[in-house]
Amino acid sequence: EQVLRLRLALFEFSANHSLEMLMQRAMDEISRITNSPIGFYHFVEADQKTLSLQAWTTRTVQEFCQAEGQGMSNNLDGAGVWADCVRQRKAVIQNDYEALTDRKGLPPGHAKLKRLLVVPTMRGDQIVSILGVGNKPSDYDEKDIDLVAYVSDVIWVIIERKRAEIQLQDYQRQLETQNLELRKLSLAIEQSGNTIMITDASGIIRYTNPRFEETSGYRLDEVIGKTPRILKSGYQKAEFYQDLWLTITSGQIWRGELHNQRKDGTLYWESATIAPVQNTIGQVTDFIAIKEDISDRKRMEADLKRLAATDSLTGTLNRRQITKVANQELERAQRYGHPTSIILLDIDELKEINDQYGHAAGDLAIQHTAQTLLENLRTIDSLGRYGGDEFVIILPETDHLEAEQVAERLRATMDDKKVSFGDQDLQLSISLGLTYVTGGSNERALDFDTLTLLADKALYQAKEAGRNCVSVYTEDC
Repeated sequence: EQVLRLRLALFEFSANHSLEMLMQRAMDEISRITNSPIGFYHFVEADQKTLSLQAWTTRTVQEFCQAEGQGMSNNLDGAGVWADCVRQRKAVIQNDYEALTDRKGLPPGHAKLKRLLVVPTMRGDQIVSILGVGNKPSDYDEKDIDLVAYVSDVIWVIIERKRAEIQLQDYQRQLETQNLELRKLSLAIEQSGNTIMITDASGIIRYTNPRFEETSGYRLDEVIGKTPRILKSGYQKAEFYQDLWLTITSGQIWRGELHNQRKDGTLYWESATIAPVQNTIGQVTDFIAIKEDISDRKRMEADLKRLAATDSLTGTLNRRQITKVANQELERAQRYGHPTSIILLDIDELKEINDQYGHAAGDLAIQHTAQTLLENLRTIDSLGRYGGDEFVIILPETDHLEAEQVAERLRATMDDKKVSFGDQDLQLSISLGLTYVTGGSNERALDFDTLTLLADKALYQAKEAGRNCVSVYTEDC
């Protein structure tokens, strides 16, 4: 979540600040996130040999380094181990920098290095930049690589967009002063890594560059005379497109993300900047769109969100997420006056399984239990791993009688199944404690933590009753 917030902040920051200020801000933030006092950012030129320094972190300049900086170039052959990520074409960690024998390439006055992580950013088969952080108090690890690689990729995406926007602004000024035909687009635009589309004032497509065909699957001759509506996937509301159209027809630049559909029917995400072209009297004559396929980044963000909400062993909701869902359902129950039930359960004698067969068998038992529960719950129900072998089930709009039937069905289903572990068949059973709210107007509102304590008391009663049974909370528990 911290990284996603940083990505949004950098995109917002880039809209009104220079590339130099953006790189400085990004370096300061990634150094803060990784707890690294030192950080640097280099461009790697097309020859894959020349590295030009673009930014140091503020702390590097103010506290640690007196060497000459921004704009200075290094040749890869003369650079030290800090450039190994270019040579090896992968992220490199040096957690004992002082012990390395080859430490050439640091200019006089450079900060003293103890630990170092440097990550390359790739575009196709070319390295376009490297981002390094150093002197974290503890060792760098794979998590640091993922964080730095993601932020480095975001920086480059913004750099490419800013460069394309500068090209676009230059082209608009050319049109105004020289009245050039749109068909005289520069070779740079033809070869751009971004999709570029030009339409007339009514939205009729007049030009797309080769990247458009690579991204969408449509040839230029298939889209000339049509509108960008051929790309609509139906996943974004009419109000979204109305806002876009009102923005650009009023002479303003629109920036946002489009969920589009390729010619073959597959979906993809694009980050887009759409700018109006105006004549000398201020009339909009054309629109130019610069777009980038960000589907991979969207998938990565979705994976990050999923990982933040799910339990890695079982794939169910984790404790934080099931707590969030439960409190939302309890608020709905209070607002609309319907019952909601909560089941707390655990696996009987799991400790004995761990002691006899090892923790791998215990993990298998937990996974099997989670899968069995998921297969026997409704789509409106929520299941989360609360900790260890404990699970919580939220049953919306379900009174305690119905919930007790659900709990008994789950218990019986688990009791009928065995889990194979090696040449052993593990017999599993579960004990379940149940509590509920009626949703009545006179009922005192209870939060999830309180109800979980009550369900835990009922679960204790089930254990005391011999395990493999269901107990409903009452005042006698």
